[in-house]
Amino acid sequence: MSGIMEGGGGVRSTQLTVAIDEDDTTLQVSSTEGFLESDWVVIGDEKIRYTSKDDDSFSVPAVDGRGYDETSAVSHGVGSMVQTGEMNVINAALGFNTATAGTTAGTMEIIMVVTRFFTVTLPHLITWDFGWLKEGNMQWLRIGLLAISAGFLITMALTIVSALGGVAQAIFRRP
Repeated sequence: MSGIMEGGGGVRSTQLTVAIDEDDTTLQVSSTEGFLESDWVVIGDEKIRYTSKDDDSFSVPAVDGRGYDETSAVSHGVGSMVQTGEMNVINAALGFNTATAGTTAGTMEIIMVVTRFFTVTLPHLITWDFGWLKEGNMQWLRIGLLAISAGFLITMALTIVSALGGVAQAIFRRP
């Protein structure tokens, strides 16, 4: 939210236009429009901190830039998705990469969305495990998701009780 209030940030993604090695300090991308002047991005499992940007590149400091926040600096190929931290949180919550949903590979991946919903998202909702939402101002999203999951569980419980009540009436109804 703070990024959006500063005139950028929020849920954004772009793609690498030039492959990078683990020690490169410039990320050439399609566009940096909507990204903050300095922030961090995610490519795959790697967080990368950048200190400035121009229209189509991010400048990464040589120290504490690549492999930011205890991630590992690795090589990334042309076309790799470069996402804001907010986009990464959404992907973690959904259990799949939302940036690939419209690509050819993403179309195949959408088939797995239902499975991932039941194996990743639903367990987070049911157990109220929102500890993974600890990035910056994500606490507000955490509170909102707690409210949604509480409503989901109450609705689910009422539906099950109602269904069991109907079954009990059918069993014990006198002919």
